[in-house]
Amino acid sequence: MALKKDFTTSQGIEIKDAYIRVYAVDCGTKSHATAKISVQVAQDKPMIENVIGFFALDLEGPNPFAQAYAFAKTLPAFAGAQDC
Repeated sequence: MALKKDFTTSQGIEIKDAYIRVYAVDCGTKSHATAKISVQVAQDKPMIENVIGFFALDLEGPNPFAQAYAFAKTLPAFAGAQDC
């Protein structure tokens, strides 16, 4: 699973259809987790930006990666991202 969206890096570089993927989910507690998200120009290119976010983990919900992707879509940087 991954996302795609036009993205502007923290250095102001604009990327059309950036490849966005959650590369790690750290479940620190039973109620919270950390999503580590990479932004790449394309799937086979290296990471150009790293975003880390914290979200409420639902033990009764989907797997933690699915929850991390749903969380990523709520971040302003990834609002409107599409599954790819």
